[in-house]
Parts: sequence; C-alpha cells; structure tokens
Amino acid sequence: MKKILCYLTSFLAICQGSFAATQVNTPNVSGTWTLEGSPYYIHNDIAVPLSNTLTIQPGVQVVFMGNYQLYVYGTISAKGTPEQKIVFRANDTTGWSNVATTAGGWSGLGLENTGSMNFGNPTFEYCIFKDIKRGINNSAITSTIPLLYINQCEFYHNIAMERLISLYNFGQTQSASKLRFTNCSVHDNRTGTLMHVLYEDSAYVLNNKFYNNTSSGGIGLFSHTSTGMMSNNVLLFRDNELYNNTQSNGGGIFNSAYGGNVIFQRNRVHHNNTNLNGAVALQSKSSLIEQNLICNNNQTLAEGVFCGINDGGGGLQLLGQDLDSDVPGRNDHIVRNNIIANNYSSISGGGIWAQHCQATIVNNTIVNNTVKDYTGSAAIHGWGTYCKLRISNNIIFNNKQNYNPFDTAYNNFKFAALNLNLSNNLIDFYPNTNMPAGVQGLSTNIYDHNLQLASPILGAGPTYNALNVDFGLASNSTNCINKGSNAVPDYGSADYNGHTRVFNNTIDIGAVEYQKSVDTSTSLYTPGLANAFRLYPNPGTGIFQLEYDQQKYRLASMELFQLNGRKIKDLGFEAHQPIIIQDLPSGVYLLKLRTQDQQVIAKQIILQK
Repeated sequence: MKKILCYLTSFLAICQGSFAATQVNTPNVSGTWTLEGSPYYIHNDIAVPLSNTLTIQPGVQVVFMGNYQLYVYGTISAKGTPEQKIVFRANDTTGWSNVATTAGGWSGLGLENTGSMNFGNPTFEYCIFKDIKRGINNSAITSTIPLLYINQCEFYHNIAMERLISLYNFGQTQSASKLRFTNCSVHDNRTGTLMHVLYEDSAYVLNNKFYNNTSSGGIGLFSHTSTGMMSNNVLLFRDNELYNNTQSNGGGIFNSAYGGNVIFQRNRVHHNNTNLNGAVALQSKSSLIEQNLICNNNQTLAEGVFCGINDGGGGLQLLGQDLDSDVPGRNDHIVRNNIIANNYSSISGGGIWAQHCQATIVNNTIVNNTVKDYTGSAAIHGWGTYCKLRISNNIIFNNKQNYNPFDTAYNNFKFAALNLNLSNNLIDFYPNTNMPAGVQGLSTNIYDHNLQLASPILGAGPTYNALNVDFGLASNSTNCINKGSNAVPDYGSADYNGHTRVFNNTIDIGAVEYQKSVDTSTSLYTPGLANAFRLYPNPGTGIFQLEYDQQKYRLASMELFQLNGRKIKDLGFEAHQPIIIQDLPSGVYLLKLRTQDQQVIAKQIILQK
C-alpha cells in the first residue's frame, strides 16, 4: 500500500509539472520563457523594456486572455523547431469575426528597436501567429528593426483593418537597413493590406506562400514602397507563390509603388482576383520581371467605375511614376522569360498593361488571355505620352475577346505609344488594327495560327486552368525554334525553366527554349566546337550541306537522333556529300558528329517540308 501511494504521488507530481502554466500580470517582461512554464497566459498589455531581452523557447504557447498587445522596445528571440513551434494565440476566439468589437482575439505585436541585430540569426523562426484582431489603428504586426530576419513562420486566422504585417525601417540607420522574410506561410487572413515592406537598403522575400487572403486596402495585398521616386532600395521577391487571394478597392496582389528597384523572379501568381491593377503591378523606378508563371487571374472593375491609368492588366501591370515628363533612369521595366496565360481583364491588357513607362518585353509566352469587349486588348495594352515599348521574341497566341471571341482583328493589341517596336514574335494573326503610326518591325514577325506546344492549349480565359500545362515547344514547332533574334536586348541567360537561353547560337521564340535530350551536357561534347561546323539551309526541306575545315577536322561518324534520344540512322561521313533526310517527317532532329580524335559535336537540324 505504501508503494502504491508513492507511485500515485509521483504520478500526480509529473502531471502537475506537465500542465504547469505561468500567469503574466505585470506590464514589463524579460528573461526566458521556458517550455516547463508554458503556456504563458497574458492578462494585460506587456512590453519588453529597452536594454532588456525576452527569449522564448521552442514549444512555448503565448496565450492572450483578451485584446492585449506585446510590444518590444528591447530585443526578442523566439526560435522554435519544426517539431516544437512557438504559438502566439488568443485564449477565446468567440466573436473573432465581428470587427465591431475587440472580443475574440489579441491585439498584435510591435517591435521598436533602434539598435542593430544579427541579420544571419532569425528573430522569429518556426512561430505561429493566429487570432490577432486589430481595428483601425496601425498594424497587427509592426517592426521598425533595422535588421530583421523572419523564417519558417505561419500567419493565419488574423484580422487587421489596416495592415496585418508592416515591416519597415528608413531612419538614421537606413544605409544598413535590411529585411529577410523567408519560407513563411501567410494564409486565410482578412486585412486592409496583408503585408507592407519598406527598407531603405534591401528586402529579401523568398520562398513564401500567400494564399486564401482577402484585402480591401488601396495599395495591394503585398505592398512594397520607397521613400521617394529616385530611391535606390532593392526588393528581391523570388520563388514565392501567391494564389486564391482577393484584393478589392485598388492595388494588385503584388503591388510595388514608386521608387526603388524590384527583382520579381521565379514566382507563381495564379487564381487571384483584383478590381484595379493587375495581379502583379509595378510602378517602381526599375523592375526585372523574370521566369514567372502568371496565370488564371481575374481583374474585374465594378460597372460604371473608371479610374484611368491603373484600371487594366489582368496578369501584369506596368506603370510610369511621372505622367508629365520622361525622366531618364526611371519608369524602366524588363519583362522576360515569363508564362502569362489565361488571365482576364474587364478593361484592357488581359496579359500585360503598360502605361506611361518604358518596357522591354522579350521572350515571353503570352497566350489564352481574355478581355471583356472590343474596347480593350487581350494580350498587350500600351498607352501614354511617354510610353516606349520593345516587344520581341514572344509567343502571342489565342488571346481573345469575350465579346466576340472569333474576331481576329482586335484580339491581341491596343497601342498609343510614343515608340513601339514589335518584332520577331510569333503572332497568330496580323495586327491590322490598333497600331500607332511609325511602329517598327511588323514585317519581321511570324504570323501563323498554328502553334505546337508540349501540351495542347486548353482554351482562352481563366476558366481553363493553365497551372500545370507544359508551355514548352514541341519538336515540330518549327515556327518558333531558332526563329528569334539574338540582337534584341535583355533576353537573359536562362529561359523560364532555368535552362540555357540560347542553344546552337540562335534563340527560340517564347519563354521556353527547346531542350535537346541527347546527352549534350556530358563531357564528351566539346564546348564551342559546334561553331566550326555550318549546316545549311537550316531550316531545310530535306537536303542539307555540312561545311567545315576538312583539313583541321576529320570526321569518323555522323548520326541522326530524335530529341528524345532515340537513334534514327547513321549518315556516313563522306566529305562534300549532302545530308539527305527527305524520308523523315517535319520536325527538329539532332545531328551528332564525332571526329577521329574523339571530339563530339551536336547540331540541330530543322526539317520543314
């Protein structure tokens, strides 16, 4: 009996330790919050005083018993683990969705620290922020820390009438002010603006997911700003996914206002809804928009509402900062190697809207975008007194009007630009309307209503899901393979998929460079040697000549392959003899040459009967 009582006493002690809790009633907090002391119940507003530190250990739950706030004047470190995340939440969420009261949530987090912090060490890592409820008074989560790093955190089930996450610093330490926001998930929140970023040096927003959020503010769901039109701060927004978000009352899903330099790269922006601006809207000093998938976004302006310069752009909207003058060094956008597909605009520019800016739009695939009626353009809209556009090497195909989807005269373009170069594109129909006087390059385009992609085009408009379509070129897409111009500027070194942009010295049209799968990446192939062998005419109808220095290079074999790697035939290696492949169907093949000293060269053959 005595043993049983001892065991029972020990068991009760363990249980009491497992369910230990800490009641926080003081206004100031610091020190270490441990897992053993968790959960920490917060009964009033609390603050970390200046020169003090609060450290929160993995697995701790911080539970707010009312609409209270945590404010940090000193420093805070909250780093959980994948197995033991730190949770900031409300004790009772009854009434959370009713914004007329403060019931059902806590008031948020404020960080105000003028001292520097370690940029390589996350301030928050593996944390969950939920149940915040903030009215019309500042942001739910605000930081002015000069060096801030947030990693692997989750933000959901929060309401903020103004901004949910506001991260900025532009004070005395602006020369070193940096933000890193990485690997986070921000979803199912109701906000004025979901996230606002302003750092005078640089901000890195990498590999995050933003989804199922609603925003009613006028500056966008994700917003980036600068302190002036000529600010040189940099935002790198890369490898993020933004989907199923709704932005009302102006602003894009991603929205960069005037000033600064934006690199928007390798993001997936799809199935979002806006009423003004595009899903991606840029008015920065300069921008690089590269290797993104922008698809299935809806821009629907309310009936009877008209604003002007920032109405249109279902997928991408490019704006100038100054509508009254053309200032060198700003209003400059480069759009390259993107898939812009199946977006919709109720105004114009279902794919791209460019207004009062300079834009180089090169090697993109702009397909299946739609516009409401004949007053707008389904593919590209370019407008404004100082609008200068160079549109080259793009696939512009199957963009339609909902009003008359069979009309081929109005589908693609609407332009009133100061300078327009429209050259070396594949366009399904000749743009015989909506072209300004003096447009350059029209005769260099390929006008063909036949486009062969790796996956078939599903149809125009956002009801056809383009998310998992392969927009790469099929082997018989001879109107795109090697048909682009290498002379156009800013096409970049890598295509949409990250592969080398130029193969065999000639660039393809569209966002995806046609890939050759006969082990051309192995060390057997001699880099640069292909230039010593000239194959012509290429494209050809079945008889090709191979020209090379026969004294310098002695061939041992010539073999022809399909691009899937299957060998078709040996062609022999007699000098001066033509290569005859008239018996094969049209398409792209690979000629593999081997010299007697075992150097190997690959050349494309385009057979076009």
